[in-house]
Order: sequence, then structure tokens, then C-alpha cells
Amino acid sequence: AMVPVTNSQRKIVAVLGVQKSMQEFVDARKHYLLITTIAEIIIAILFIIVITAASDHSIIKPLMEITKEAGRFAEENKTAPGWIEKIKNKDEIKTLARSVEKMEDEIIAYIENLTSVTAEKERISTELNVAHQIQADMLPSLYPAFPTRKDFDLFASMTPAKEVGGDLYDYLLLDKDHLMLVVGDVSGKGVPASLFMVITKTLLSSHAIQNMSPKQIFETTNSQLCQNNETGMFVTCWLGILTISTGKLTFVNAGHPDPIWYHDGEFKPVVTKPNLVLAALPQTVYKEHTITMNRGDRLFIYTDGVSEATDADNNLYGDERILKTLPETLSMNTHESIGYMKKSIDDFTGSAPQFDDITMMELILDTPIA
Repeated sequence: AMVPVTNSQRKIVAVLGVQKSMQEFVDARKHYLLITTIAEIIIAILFIIVITAASDHSIIKPLMEITKEAGRFAEENKTAPGWIEKIKNKDEIKTLARSVEKMEDEIIAYIENLTSVTAEKERISTELNVAHQIQADMLPSLYPAFPTRKDFDLFASMTPAKEVGGDLYDYLLLDKDHLMLVVGDVSGKGVPASLFMVITKTLLSSHAIQNMSPKQIFETTNSQLCQNNETGMFVTCWLGILTISTGKLTFVNAGHPDPIWYHDGEFKPVVTKPNLVLAALPQTVYKEHTITMNRGDRLFIYTDGVSEATDADNNLYGDERILKTLPETLSMNTHESIGYMKKSIDDFTGSAPQFDDITMMELILDTPIA
């Protein structure tokens, strides 16, 4: 490297020269880069340490506290007061902690409410089971219905759609020669219908044993049911009194499906103009009808839960299927016949839920009980 030297008049008077090895420059450069790199690495490490320490204090530890609390709550199912105070953050992590705390409180409240609801549901279920048994005990179910009587065969069954049902049936020997039969269907389902069913059945039976005619039984019962009927419930009902010795059957029909009569080798509905349902109008007049049953005749009485039973495709079992199935029961007694009809309905509906009570009653006149 050379540098000119000038005097005061700026004239070059001399030349100053210096000789230096290039290796020294290369070594100096390497040394500078090494020092700079080491310094940058140290600064980076220090930065990472500082950031890690800050993150551990402000992020990792609070998140670990939240995770620890979530695990503890999952195992113990109870809150731990004060745990949230360990989290000093005032950012989203604090918001997350408050959300976890709120979630715990809501879960505890939900569990307490669910426990209460479950206990109440179990209590109601138990009471409904008792009500179901009481209702079942109120309906005659023994077979033979009258073991000492060989001049007729009689059986009935009711399958409720819920724990308790609104269908009713009854049969009473009013004296040695008169048999009362009744089948009814209360509007609605469940407990309200079952209570109305009990009242209706009790009234019908109590009036029947007072030697009233079917017309009088219905008119008296209807008047009583209309009193204080604020719910507007009503009952479709069929009631008949059979003179066993003659086969004369006197009956009334209050909006109920027509019974099916096996007579002269043929099943056919006993079609009459139905009267108004029970509990609709207090001054309703009911009209009696009469048929004469021969020995070997059958009478099948049912509620609309039979004809309106539906399968998974909402197809109805229908009156035509009833008329088609009943001839298959001719060789059976009433107990077997009712069971056969119920199985036919179950086979038709399959897995579809039962939407209505199913009640059936059958009478065979002068047929020995098998």
C-alpha cells in the first residue's frame, strides 16, 4: 500500500510505502466473523432462555395448572375452590381458566339436576308400574271367566300403549240367566285416560247390577260423566246384556266400532247407527238394538286400537284384515282366539311402536270350554 506525501504547496515531495501480508487480512476477517458468530449465538441463547423462562411462567405453568385441574375434576367430579387464583395472567389464558371453572360449576349443577330428575323419574316409573298393576287387577282376566258355566265361553284382554291405558272392558253375571258385556275406549292416553276409564267402568258396573237396561245404564252414566268434565274427555263404548237361555242380546253403541258376529257360518259386523259418545252431552238419549245369537255363535268386540294398529310403513291393520283373520280361530276357544288375534296384530306391526291401547273380547255361546 502506498500513500503520496505533499508539502505546504501541495506538491508531492515523497512517497510512503508499506508492505503487509494478505494472510493477516484473511486471518483478521476470520477472527472478526468468529467473534461476531459467537456473540450472536450467545445473544440468541440468552434470548431463548429469557423467552422460555417468560413463557414457562406466563403460559406453560398456567396451562399445566388448567390441565391438572381438568384431570382432577374428571376423576373426582367436584370443584376445588381457589385453584384459579394460582393463575396470575390477565390474558386469554385467564379467560380459559375462568371458562374451565365455569364449566365445572355447570357440570356439577347439571349432575345434581340429572340426579334429581333421575330419582323423580324412577319414582314416577315405580308409581306407574303400581298403577299399571292396579289397573290390570281391576280388569277381569281369569280364564275360564266363570268356571262353573259351560253354556258360554268368554275371555278379554287389554294391552295398553303406555304404562296405563284408557281402554276398558268388563263382564258381569247379573243373575243366572243374564250376562253384561262392555268394552270402551277413553279419549287420550296415559294417566288421565286411565283415571277416566276407572270412573267409567265403576259407574257402568254399579248401574248394571241395579237391573237397569243398557239404555238406562248409558243415559245415567253419561249424565254423571258430564258433570265437572272440565277436561272434555269422552268415551266410546259398547254395552250389551245377553239373555243366555234365549240368546237374545240387547245392546247400545256410543260411537264405538261395530262388534263382529259369527252367525250362520259367516263373520260380519253388527252395523247400527251409533249414538253420541259418553260424556259429551248430558241429556243424550241412547237407542237399544237387539240380535238373537244361536248356539255356536261368536261375538268379537274390540277397540279401534286393533283396526288402527300400524306397521312401520303406516299401513293399518284394518277391519278387512280382522274379518279375514277371525275365521282362522273357529276351532279355538276364546282364550286361544284372543291370543291368536294379538299375535296376528304383532306380526303385522313388527317393530313399529304401539300408538293405541288394544282391547279385545270374545263370547262363544254354548260351546264347551277346551
